[in-house]
Amino acid sequence: YFATGEWIGIDAIAEYILWFGGDFGTELQLIHPGLIDMSYTTEEECVAVLGLVARVRTKLPYATNNVSTCIDASFGNVIKYQFTGKLRKPILISEWNIWSDNDFSTALFGALDTEESARYSCETIVDVCEEEGIDSSDTCLERWNELPASDDGIWIDGDSRYCRMLHGSYARENTFHCPHVTFTPEADGNGQTKCFESKRTTPEEYLASGQIEFLQTARVPYDSPNPNLVVFPDGECPDVEIFELF
Repeated sequence: YFATGEWIGIDAIAEYILWFGGDFGTELQLIHPGLIDMSYTTEEECVAVLGLVARVRTKLPYATNNVSTCIDASFGNVIKYQFTGKLRKPILISEWNIWSDNDFSTALFGALDTEESARYSCETIVDVCEEEGIDSSDTCLERWNELPASDDGIWIDGDSRYCRMLHGSYARENTFHCPHVTFTPEADGNGQTKCFESKRTTPEEYLASGQIEFLQTARVPYDSPNPNLVVFPDGECPDVEIFELF
């Protein structure tokens, strides 16, 4: 389940979404434009359950062996919202949860877990965030390599390399995220401490079982043991119709 963190406010949500089109990490392309289920709507709020298939391609030079990996995967969005009746702000979104296959985050960050990524992250920690006691790239890399990749091969929101890879790219542009990447745990401006202890979130904590089953029906367009996730290493990405996002 990819959404193991919280993003508060429009700017923070935009940062998260635009990570897939940023300088570090990945680019995102839509393969299947989506399925929609509105049956969870009530008199109090609308609930849109959106399933789609997208291709995530790791960017150079951070990719393994300096060769892009393609990951075609199912994604889901469960959006709760209300119509306000206001002309300028007609819709109020109260909650937006994102779902992906259990193996997606480790497949993605595993493909980015390279020496180049480590150096990129340590440049952020040393030069941008200026963590006390971490005064050189060599010192940072030593601490970096002592970290586990993730928590139990599933969660990426704990005291791990994968969590810092994600937030380190944010901190390059916005030092609000520096407490999320430093090795000493520290609360940010919202009072949240990230990349320290995983919440070990499961999809069932946020989504109904029927919603998860619906999202899993958006499947990759190949014969595969896992219909919701296929990894193509070494740039061997099959040709599919792409709907450009950004």
